[in-house]
Amino acid sequence: MPNVRIYLRDESAKLLTNGAKAIVIPFKEQPPRSCRSGGCMLWGGVAHFQHDETDKLWGIKAPCQSGDMLFLCETWDKFHDERWLSGGYRYVYKADDLPYVHWRSPVTMPNKACRHVWSKWKIEAVRVKDILQAELYHIQEAPPTFVKWVEETHPELSMDSWLWIIEKEEEK
Repeated sequence: MPNVRIYLRDESAKLLTNGAKAIVIPFKEQPPRSCRSGGCMLWGGVAHFQHDETDKLWGIKAPCQSGDMLFLCETWDKFHDERWLSGGYRYVYKADDLPYVHWRSPVTMPNKACRHVWSKWKIEAVRVKDILQAELYHIQEAPPTFVKWVEETHPELSMDSWLWIIEKEEEK
């Protein structure tokens, strides 16, 4: 099972810490406008869009593939107080709102420090404007709140932008 590291923004890490069961990742490259009127077909780990005029397919690879183990990396640091180390605490996380100043980038987080590791998950490609019931994805409480959250955390996106929604599935 391949390991995939996903780097979370602080807001996303905080939502996971507070019980969210999904993460949102904007497409790195949005489909051309000529492909946006229809929907998206997801197969083989690629989101496929049909060109409106030529019927050719345009595709973008998903950030993770079926069977991948996801390590959701967040802003973190090692806590060097010996009293805490003896109690089993080794890492601190910015999403926990700790009064700490020496945070490290999620890119530098070792896999063993990740507290959000998903072995079972599903992925969908959705347009911002098509998310009518965000609570379905366990992201936020109400759709207007979700849209506001997207606008605040990803100002580069429009209502026509596409997102990956990766939702954790419960272990059986």
